[in-house]
Amino acid sequence: MVAKRGDIAKDLKGKSPAQRDRYLCTTLGLTPGELSGLHTGPVYSRLERGVELIYHGGHENGNRENLSFITTSLLAYLAGVTVSDVSTSLMGRYRDRRKELYDAHRLNPPYIELLRHDVSGEKLPFTEERNVWKGFKPSVDDWRRDVTLPLPPFDRETSQVLGVMWGDGYIQRGRNFSLIGGTRDSKFYDIIVSRMSKLFNLPLEVRIREYEDSISGRRVDVSSPVVDVSSRAVCTWLANDLEFPLGKKENWGKRNVQLPTTHCDKEGLLEGLNASMGTLMNNKKEDRYIFLIYDKDRKFVEGVHRLAKEAGYNPTAVFAIDSQLFKRSWKFAYRAMDTGRLVFLNPRHRQAIQSQPVPAP
Repeated sequence: MVAKRGDIAKDLKGKSPAQRDRYLCTTLGLTPGELSGLHTGPVYSRLERGVELIYHGGHENGNRENLSFITTSLLAYLAGVTVSDVSTSLMGRYRDRRKELYDAHRLNPPYIELLRHDVSGEKLPFTEERNVWKGFKPSVDDWRRDVTLPLPPFDRETSQVLGVMWGDGYIQRGRNFSLIGGTRDSKFYDIIVSRMSKLFNLPLEVRIREYEDSISGRRVDVSSPVVDVSSRAVCTWLANDLEFPLGKKENWGKRNVQLPTTHCDKEGLLEGLNASMGTLMNNKKEDRYIFLIYDKDRKFVEGVHRLAKEAGYNPTAVFAIDSQLFKRSWKFAYRAMDTGRLVFLNPRHRQAIQSQPVPAP
């Protein structure tokens, strides 16, 4: 049984003390003995003991999703006070410490999170990141989930993830970041979502978005993999610290989009961009594949083109194209010789390369 935010306060209303105890034991995974030990003593001592039991209990039914709210609701009930009384007790304990954190790092953690980290012995999140990144703004949920942000210099794998985020991602309304892939990118997104989850310490997953589209005048059903990152810390870090453009990619052309080359491993960043933006085309004249990079934003394509040249490749010039496949787009191509040197992260690219015929000597 997993309680949602607000359920405890609602479900405890009108119940007898014995019914309340049974409900809390079931919902939070506490034993009757543990619960009875929280009925006496100063409010703050009950807070500490309650948080320690919930956080370290490890009971099968213990709820971790709404730890902060559940803890304050539980302790308010046990102490015979209101939730605001619990908050007042925490404020008296941690007000000076939070002011020190704000003065030193411009961080305002919730009081309950300061208590939780004291009890758990874990390091308070975001303090190390703030020494480098000044623009991110964590939400209460970010504090609760102990979200992490990568520190520079980024290694090759982190740079690959950022390349994919620049190639396929966008920020909606300044709060949510989303990746949207092509119809054959599901296996690739399974790989990337695992890396992103580890990078940001978030339980991310791939969902499939189904919609109708028009190709050559025909209506077709399309299924695309999507990864949603609902974290204000991540979104504001991307926008304010790495200058990731806001809005959907079709509007990027109005901005001067910058790639995060300063902090990234350039080879890794390029590999991520190639994996998300690239398309393999069969060069029938040479009986070999060439690799195309295309997008509707000319400046963005030119930025990827410069990165490819800095990495030692010899791509074609950037030019405009307007066809059924590449509508009103800008593109460049890796020549056949360079295509053979590329590191392909996307399984569909690797599969196509491996299936190509061996050129005659």
